[in-house]
Amino acid sequence: GMGEASGEGRAIAAAKLASTNPLLEGDSIRGARKLIMNVTGGRDLTLGEVTAAADQIRRATATESDLVFGAVVRDDLTGRVQITVIAADFHEAAGGKEERAVRRERISVDENLDLPTFLRREQRAGEEGKAD
Repeated sequence: GMGEASGEGRAIAAAKLASTNPLLEGDSIRGARKLIMNVTGGRDLTLGEVTAAADQIRRATATESDLVFGAVVRDDLTGRVQITVIAADFHEAAGGKEERAVRRERISVDENLDLPTFLRREQRAGEEGKAD
């Protein structure tokens, strides 16, 4: 999402706009586990504002998340702050289940354990292919 603001509290305001931007698929970044944030402002942009914006974005995710951010200074943005956030790796909201692929191994008691595992698997795959 993207947000832009000016005046007092501009970094936090821009971060709030970016975290609820209609360009986001789910209308917010809530639940994102990985985020990239870019803060762009004029020469009057302070480190405190960048940190405040990062804190606001972290609060908006409501999860433990990895946030990577950077700042860019552009002379034409004096008095304004633009924030762009890219969010990924969402997990489902509370109550939902996260599905994971599970590979189940076949256990056989009459396997030749003298063969390395990778060779036994190749043999099994070959036998299953012949059965089809």
